[in-house]
Amino acid sequence: RRPRTPLSLDVLDRLARTMPLGHFSARLILRRMAHEHLVALDGPGYLLTPAGIDAAREVVRGHRLWETYLDRHFALPPDHLDPSAHRAEHFLDEQLRARLADELQAPRSDPHGTRIPPVSGDDESLGEPR
Repeated sequence: RRPRTPLSLDVLDRLARTMPLGHFSARLILRRMAHEHLVALDGPGYLLTPAGIDAAREVVRGHRLWETYLDRHFALPPDHLDPSAHRAEHFLDEQLRARLADELQAPRSDPHGTRIPPVSGDDESLGEPR
């Protein structure tokens, strides 16, 4: 499933400002993602490719599984879960995500009540609330 709107250069600029990256780094990342066929140029912006959608789903899945793990095993306030999960989400490989899901007994939602997406290929949704 293709996203409804392309990632415009304006969105890229906003991402560069909100993340600890400059415009140069954000553009290098976008170029690498294009080289890896995760995004494709679409008019004035970029769209996630099917491979990009799968990769995004796995990042979101890892983020939400890690938040759930932290919530169940540590006495952290809910507003402290996201920063840690944001740092960990890109380092959780397929095997670790599977182990987290098993240990957590395949949770359907994270501590914030947001649906945890299934393993790539099981569903087209990124797990956003319906």
